[in-house]
Amino acid sequence: MRYYVEPGKNPNFDLKDGYKDRYIKKDVTKKEKLDHILRWILANKSKLNSKATADSS
Repeated sequence: MRYYVEPGKNPNFDLKDGYKDRYIKKDVTKKEKLDHILRWILANKSKLNSKATADSS
């Protein structure tokens, strides 16, 4: 880079660009609470191996 050009005062970044395409609306009638994360942990035990667990094996 030979020279630096400072950006203008308003760079017009749109942080919501593409958001609507990827957003999955949550079903507010369904109460997930703690059960949701506990099911995820049980389904993904292999991804959650800690270093202490690996050392004891």
